[in-house]
Amino acid sequence: MFNKQAIDWLDVDFSRWGSSKDSSKFTLIKNAILESKELCFDYISSSSKQSQKCVHPVQLKYKSRDWYLIAHSVKDNALRTYRISRILNLRHSGTSFNESYSISDSEGAQTNVANLVELKLLVKETSAFHLYDEFEEEYISKEEDGKYRLRVQLPDDAWVISFLMSLGTDLLDIEPKQIKDRYKKTIMNLQNSII
Repeated sequence: MFNKQAIDWLDVDFSRWGSSKDSSKFTLIKNAILESKELCFDYISSSSKQSQKCVHPVQLKYKSRDWYLIAHSVKDNALRTYRISRILNLRHSGTSFNESYSISDSEGAQTNVANLVELKLLVKETSAFHLYDEFEEEYISKEEDGKYRLRVQLPDDAWVISFLMSLGTDLLDIEPKQIKDRYKKTIMNLQNSII
């Protein structure tokens, strides 16, 4: 238009850094959604348990820096959410399905969310970017001394401890006590396991 050269302003790469298999995984899922083909795969849960799943795929969803498959579980007869990076050995089952699943129903798809906990953190200014990478601005506040506070409700699962570990020595305080105790136990176990 108006003799301007087209600008390649957007590039979406579904794969993780160093991975070439992710693109074929997305293509397989996309085609299964469009052609109503059942998918089967091995899935690693957030508790690191592996199980086999067969599903009717409904939607690919990108949320909070990760891709998810919203699908109707054949075994559970309910909508479920699966993190794409934990899907292994993805394949068509050879079966088609005629059922139609409402996309709006996917909002309520069970994600095996653990009990919610109100997490409160105090971190050094040098870790502010970690907070903004993971959480909305409304949950973060800056103190007069330059430190940052986080106050957010989230699932009480293994991710919480992993996130706390990523803050390293910039983490100054943790609430509630049960999370703080679990974090300390993880640090002690880590210290004991290092050769």
